[in-house]
Amino acid sequence: MSSTEVPLAEGLTREFLLHHRLCPRELAADGTLRVAAADGALLDAVDDLAYAYGRPVQVEPVSAAEVERMIERLSTRAERLIELAQVHGDDDLATDVRDLANQPPVIRYVNLLVRDAYDAGASDIHLEAERSGLTARF
Repeated sequence: MSSTEVPLAEGLTREFLLHHRLCPRELAADGTLRVAAADGALLDAVDDLAYAYGRPVQVEPVSAAEVERMIERLSTRAERLIELAQVHGDDDLATDVRDLANQPPVIRYVNLLVRDAYDAGASDIHLEAERSGLTARF
């Protein structure tokens, strides 16, 4: 039986998953979404995951530390794809990256950037493209 990693569904945030102690794990060959759940998980959110992915859900118990690692890995996947697209200049991959731009990990990064600038008392934020990546100044 084959399975596939799943992306973070639109509308779901890292904070939602951490609060409910749940993380989409994989898509089974039969179309079922396997969800990792830590002890004490708020299982009422399982219905929200089923709705967000449009699939039936199977809950699998794992440790709280494992759920947190899975959530972190899932929420940073879009950021890694953006870096990969910049390095390879792949048009198809760049299109996929543009599609990911409105998904929660990118929004989370922008929110953190704005919060850091605010905490530093900055009046503006400058983003500069460089060969090594993107540099933020404020």
